Amino acid sequence: MQYFLLNAEYEIENNKGIILLQCKDEKGNFVTIKKPYKSYFYILTSSKDIVIEKLKQQGIEDIQIVDKIIGGIKKKLIKVYSENPRDITKIRDIVKEWKEVEEQYEYAVSYVYKYLIDHQLEPASWISFDGEVKRNIEPKLKILAFDIEVIEEKGEENIIMISVADNNKKKQVFSLKETGLSYTKHFNTEKQMLEAFFKYIRESDPDIICTYNGDEFDFVKLKQRCEKLKIKMEIGREGDVVKFERRGRGSAASIKDRVHIDLFNFVNHILSPSLKTEVLTLDEVAKEILGEGKIKLDWSEMKEAWKQKKDIERIAEYCLRDAELTLALAEELLPQIFSLSRLTMSLPFDVSRYYYSQLVEHFLMRKSAQDNRIIPNMPKYDEIESRRQLPAYTGAIVIEPKTGLHENILVFDFQSLYPT
Repeated sequence: MQYFLLNAEYEIENNKGIILLQCKDEKGNFVTIKKPYKSYFYILTSSKDIVIEKLKQQGIEDIQIVDKIIGGIKKKLIKVYSENPRDITKIRDIVKEWKEVEEQYEYAVSYVYKYLIDHQLEPASWISFDGEVKRNIEPKLKILAFDIEVIEEKGEENIIMISVADNNKKKQVFSLKETGLSYTKHFNTEKQMLEAFFKYIRESDPDIICTYNGDEFDFVKLKQRCEKLKIKMEIGREGDVVKFERRGRGSAASIKDRVHIDLFNFVNHILSPSLKTEVLTLDEVAKEILGEGKIKLDWSEMKEAWKQKKDIERIAEYCLRDAELTLALAEELLPQIFSLSRLTMSLPFDVSRYYYSQLVEHFLMRKSAQDNRIIPNMPKYDEIESRRQLPAYTGAIVIEPKTGLHENILVFDFQSLYPT
């Protein structure tokens, strides 16, 4: 049996780490494959016997001596395993205080990515546990996009409308006011509307949920309103609530057993250098990539129309167009996201939020494992500061062009050559 790998997470069962591979099987069913997996890190020391004895005194018996390449030189290291990946940090905190220990490696590499790299499993591709993978065609994935409209009323920002569109040509608008349009449903309260929207997602059962700036807007507003109305945003396959993972200064909305792709992040971090537009709104990006944009409706017009109960149909059409544009962008950009996932062995959820430098880092991690090289540790603050004190590289000579009309010009684009 072959499986199309969409996402991977982990859980702890009986104090042991279990990798959860979330896939579509050959018949199009969603399946989660559980794989027990020991986490590990490496210790560099010239006093191996002493360090091994100290580890055993701490109750750590699962140890190996292995050959790894560090800086082009093959060295023998101690490989320390742990059934529970969360114990790696605890063990490392003990070990780093020992005078015999020169350095520790790969303690900060994600447990899930260690598994993918060690087993050479490419996300967004077919995988097999019992033989060669022959499929190279992606399965039919159900993709759903949504958009919300928010209006401030009595000092509160309320969600007044939600639109949904999927790649099975289904569309729906949830509204707090009647529209008369066949694809809209009217609700008396915001709570009823949100609960109906969450139920719709569970019943539609999409593999991928797409938003445009959902991490910073749509899911954030949904969370705020759910907290205010005392309801749960249960849209995971087993009714799990949406979680928010810390990402730098912001956060990412994560849905168990589904993949949330925030297209704005991918456009902002990866595509923007190649776009003509410098304004990365859904309207401008859709115009450039798809050739069509949003329905023209200013926020002030929407607020006034909603207040006066006029042109509610236009607001619904505006809201639905946003979801449809997001879906169309997803269908256009997901092949690129999947290709980068396979190349760098990174999950689509992460690829849609990574910068170029992070993609390069993951690619190098993959190559390091293939070449039996140690993945270097992240530089510490002092090391970063010392690097900054090094002399700068000499810049290129800029030659002033001669005034006039020139023919047969060769253009060399340095930005495309070095996108970081």
